[in-house]
Amino acid sequence: MTPQMGRYTLQDDIARMAAHVADLDAHTYNPWELLITGQYFSGMKGTTGNVAMSANYHCAFPLIVARAITIDRIAVYITAGGAGGSKARLAIYNNGTNLYPGTLLLDAGEIAADGVGIIAATVAQALTKGLYWLVANSNSTPTVKRVTTGQIMFPSFMGLYTDWTVAFTGWWNNIAYGAYADPFPAGGVLTRSEVPVLGVRVASLD
Repeated sequence: MTPQMGRYTLQDDIARMAAHVADLDAHTYNPWELLITGQYFSGMKGTTGNVAMSANYHCAFPLIVARAITIDRIAVYITAGGAGGSKARLAIYNNGTNLYPGTLLLDAGEIAADGVGIIAATVAQALTKGLYWLVANSNSTPTVKRVTTGQIMFPSFMGLYTDWTVAFTGWWNNIAYGAYADPFPAGGVLTRSEVPVLGVRVASLD
């Protein structure tokens, strides 16, 4: 005879348990998985201010990806362009050791940095769930949107500044403008102010 457990057979209960285990949202629902295709998003967001980029500095901004996606743009928002002919270069690095950028995933090439608005590099890059680093470098000093470090919308996983008034928002590294190295150069320092908000545009939910 088939053993009974309440009103269901043992086989019924095993099937129900298997379906429950397979449904990850039954255990941990992550609202960061909710994304709209055709829209930009960034790794962390808060009240935005403006900052002039320092020429010849790699600025690395975290990007938390909660589900598999494909992106078709990497962008920065420039509020005041650099001198005529100014350029910036955008990239994506994989996460390395101790929350520091690791291997180069994509060098997205140059964008003009002498205009204003959303300035984007066109890409076709699949990203799986995890932490990545969006990186910008410029040969000039365009003014860009940045996160106001005291008002990040989730607790900083990068630690607090020495006086505990604000959180760190990324890394910067004094590296000459040009093609990106693989891996990310050692010697970067945590920063609370220099890192621009970098965003990616979602092409598809994979």
